[in-house]
Amino acid sequence: VNRGENYISLEDGRWIDWRDAIDTFTQYSDCAYMAYDNLPIKGYVYPVDEVMNAHVFKNWIPTAGGSAALCTDCGYVLERNE
Repeated sequence: VNRGENYISLEDGRWIDWRDAIDTFTQYSDCAYMAYDNLPIKGYVYPVDEVMNAHVFKNWIPTAGGSAALCTDCGYVLERNE
């Protein structure tokens, strides 16, 4: 798992890199020898105007190719290339 490939949203609304989470897990003996991989994510394509009207996106975070945000109502994730 490389930095900038996967992000997870914490309960307090912050986003962290999945690589940082794995590094934290492996500090504990119960998780030190477990195997971790990229998160299984499905992507769909819809017209951007339709998506923006149907969801509430806040807290845009930088990604490798642009930025991403999570809909605070339903968990839908949108990534935009910049």
